[in-house]
Amino acid sequence: MPRNFVSLFGSGGDVLPAAEGGEPEIFRSDTFNRADTTNNIGTPSDAGSAWVALVNDWGINGNAAYSPTFGNNGACYLESSQTDAVVEVTISNKAGDGVGLVFRVVDSTNLYRLRCGRSGGGMDIQKVDGGGESIVGTEWVGTIATGDKVKVVLNGTTIEGWHFTSGAWNLRTSGTDAFNQTATKHGLFAQFADGARFEDFSISEVP
Repeated sequence: MPRNFVSLFGSGGDVLPAAEGGEPEIFRSDTFNRADTTNNIGTPSDAGSAWVALVNDWGINGNAAYSPTFGNNGACYLESSQTDAVVEVTISNKAGDGVGLVFRVVDSTNLYRLRCGRSGGGMDIQKVDGGGESIVGTEWVGTIATGDKVKVVLNGTTIEGWHFTSGAWNLRTSGTDAFNQTATKHGLFAQFADGARFEDFSISEVP
């Protein structure tokens, strides 16, 4: 069932259940509020280590992250030093199929993707192991729209995909898998969505 979440980004920006003694620790974050660029997504607003463009170019457009390159499973990431984490983003403009998050990244052929809106709707968790692709858990069939928030909760072998819409978080897909459990790089994904935009990215602690 959906949990009782507290806000990181203000009203409606719910991210995690409240931990006893205060809000969850934020390991990495980025508002993307900086100058436009087509090929250098740059240093995040938390002033930590810079984004790495793993597949395709990534930049900033209108205070949002985007990939100007169409296709080829575009991805970029931040180093978080955390393998168990909550990775969240706002999809400020969906504008295409296959947007979302990458997580537990080793390289472009060894990672996971939280794919949202692929073929027009839904959410699933995809594992890429040595370039081979498979689905973890089951695909949720539904609508993820511009302005919705999505997140993945990583806790040991348990992986959950969540969707925030109409004022509530909803668990959409989940599964268990032991692949890449020591990987600590997490970030953004754009499969066939060069028009997609992302805002308010964060990596925070698991409750």
